[in-house]
Amino acid sequence: MQFAPQTLTVKAGDRVLWQNKDLVPHTATPPRSSTREASRRMHRGRDDDQALAQRIADGDRAAFERLMRRHNRCLCRLARATLRDDAEAEDALQEAYLSAHRSIGQFRGGAALSTWLFRLVLNECLKRLRRQARRDNVVPMVNLPTDSELDTMTASNAEMPDKALARSEMRILLERKL
Repeated sequence: MQFAPQTLTVKAGDRVLWQNKDLVPHTATPPRSSTREASRRMHRGRDDDQALAQRIADGDRAAFERLMRRHNRCLCRLARATLRDDAEAEDALQEAYLSAHRSIGQFRGGAALSTWLFRLVLNECLKRLRRQARRDNVVPMVNLPTDSELDTMTASNAEMPDKALARSEMRILLERKL
């Protein structure tokens, strides 16, 4: 499944931190390299990650852009796989990038920078899933009556308006307490 190129913009308030039109990944994966080469890259990458994090913490916007270019494909794939909604995934990814930009000074370098970023994206996705589950789990306060119940209620309510008023006042009080 391929996605059309889109504009990815990371903002902090009104200020644009970074923007690029060709960042949104396609599902094609790059060819795998040998184990030895990957091991060398990993050890070199940790040193490079620490230096990159320090440059970002010092305010280097080009370093932040490099970080995004390097990790965006995997992070976007993670967000889409977790949320199963492209728009929500892009929003979660943007929030994770903002969070990374704000807290890059806390990166200790004990793990790879990609691991730290993955965790930020995953935490944001899980937060959005929990929020959506709470929204979906809302139970209505008043059950709507069926047609047959509506007919019987209309007849009985017409005879006793004081009881209908008492019921509505009780409902209002209960809603306030909840």
